[in-house]
Amino acid sequence: MDFKTTYPEYAEIETHIRRARIERSVAIAHAIAGLLDTIVRGTRRLAESMAAVDAAEADRRAIAIDPSNRSSSRGTTPGAASG
Repeated sequence: MDFKTTYPEYAEIETHIRRARIERSVAIAHAIAGLLDTIVRGTRRLAESMAAVDAAEADRRAIAIDPSNRSSSRGTTPGAASG
């Protein structure tokens, strides 16, 4: 014997409860998927911004090391006699 044969008057309520559980499961799954999507997008943006900072730092280091930039940054021309 199952529930439907024992209590046939509650079969419609049981169907309603089953549908509500399915809807709740779908809503929870949708919320979890949205949360994961937000985390992935945020992590990706963080990684991109960190890469941009690293690239800018590498550019600054390259400019600081380049000897042709040093003389022009001091206001002298390369090969000019000083004094």
